[in-house]
This record gives sequence, C-alpha cells and structure tokens, in this order.
Amino acid sequence: MKLNGLCAFQDQNCLTFSLISPGVCLLCKPEYFYNAQLEICILLPPYCTGLDISGRCNQCNSMYVLTSGYQCIYLSVRVPNCKMVNQADNTKCSMCIDGFFADNSGICQVLPLFCSQFDANTNTCVQCSSNGVMKNGLCVDKNCLIFDT
Repeated sequence: MKLNGLCAFQDQNCLTFSLISPGVCLLCKPEYFYNAQLEICILLPPYCTGLDISGRCNQCNSMYVLTSGYQCIYLSVRVPNCKMVNQADNTKCSMCIDGFFADNSGICQVLPLFCSQFDANTNTCVQCSSNGVMKNGLCVDKNCLIFDT
C-alpha cells in the first residue's frame, strides 16, 4: 500500500485500514484479532474471542470456558463463578470471577467483606479492597474508628 508517497505494510488479514496512519488495521477479518503491539491481525485459537497482549487467549465463545493453559474448551457442566478452569481437572477452578476466590478444592467462594485478594492456603485476606483497611489480620471498613473482633 502506498500513502503520501510512502510504502506501508498491509496485513492481508485486515479488512479496513486507517487513512491517517498507514498500515494500521482498524478491523481484522472474522476469526482474527488485532495485536496492537505487533500491529498485525492474528488468527484466534479455536473458540477464542480475544487475546491478551502476549497473544494468549483470554476470552472464549459463550458456550466455552478458558483453561489455565489458555485454551477454550466446551464444558457440559459449568463451574459456578469460575473465569478459568484448571487445565488438568476442568471440574476445578483456577481463577474465579471478580468478588470470588478459588479455595483449595477449586470451588469459587465469595471474598470476605472488604477483601480483594484471598490466600486459600493460609485462609487469610492478603489485600484489602479500596473501601477496606487491614487491622489485626482482617480487612475492615476503612471508615471504622473502633474495631472489635
């Protein structure tokens, strides 16, 4: 492609290019995802709908679930509140949706109040939410003046 007398790379997997920035793809062909870092359209893995910056799948079609190996697989039985299942045992969760943590059994549990990151091995909150503050190993309301265990 030539624009303003300059040659620019034209990705064959791109449908629409920018008129302002030569070679920059605005819309990839179906089944392709635009990688802004590499500035090319990359073929999506099967059943994948999005990639992270390193090119790993991070989102799957609605009937599929992401594994800890960054692959999309079909599960007839869903793991409740799970974002990413364990690659070796897809009945266990490796990463839960926001507001939940994976316990040692791979089951998503609700995060304790004012906790944003929980360590299932030590059974303690390791990071408080923006509304919480750590006191005596627990996350409590940051507006609390007197704390009673």
